[in-house]
Amino acid sequence: MNNLWIKIKSWFKPKPIIKPTPQPITSLVKSFNPKHHKKLIKKLTKQIRKNEQKRRSAC
Repeated sequence: MNNLWIKIKSWFKPKPIIKPTPQPITSLVKSFNPKHHKKLIKKLTKQIRKNEQKRRSAC
């Protein structure tokens, strides 16, 4: 009976709040593989060159 009483008391005790430890965000800062993004890099460099030419011609 005593053991049962302890179980019942422990059941209704407020449980301690365990705060999750902040995990570093590694999904956003993955190792950048240039081979994987070749097309994107080419596209961006083309855009940059076009913008530079437009800027030079506008001056």
